[in-house]
Amino acid sequence: MVPLQDCARLYGERVMQPSGESIVYYNEKRRIYTKIKDPYAKAGIKKTLPEDAIYEHVIHNMLFPETAYRLIGVTEDIEGVRLILEQKAVRTTERRATSKQAQDFLKEKLSLTEDTDELYMYGNSDIAITDINAEDSDNVLLGEDERIYFIDPLIRLKRPAWEIVDNYLKE
Repeated sequence: MVPLQDCARLYGERVMQPSGESIVYYNEKRRIYTKIKDPYAKAGIKKTLPEDAIYEHVIHNMLFPETAYRLIGVTEDIEGVRLILEQKAVRTTERRATSKQAQDFLKEKLSLTEDTDELYMYGNSDIAITDINAEDSDNVLLGEDERIYFIDPLIRLKRPAWEIVDNYLKE
């Protein structure tokens, strides 16, 4: 377990104020972002159960391997345990991905459709993805290679996470 007060020394410069989800550090030399993430943040939106917390990042990695997380440890603060995740930095352009580019990627590459139950969600029988409105968000980036990179979308689970992982492994 990594003491929370040691994170800046270990992981680089803090790059943003803590959000409801994460404290984020950046190591410029390694080009790595380290996120100290509350596994239960936005659980109501994501519909995650406590036992789903660790699977959420596995599911992200299955859907978006080019921005995969690496679980490197845990820490705790006064509110509970936090996951320590690393993610390689994406070489980006000055332009942002458009919402249409993000939506087209989800439709074409992941075969997701617009979720009729919720605005701004794309899903299937296992998951729904949101928080991808590229014009307002930094969760979908346009790389120097003109590819779309999803770095931190919200993934809503429609079934227990272990079932979703098992389903994707079978494909």
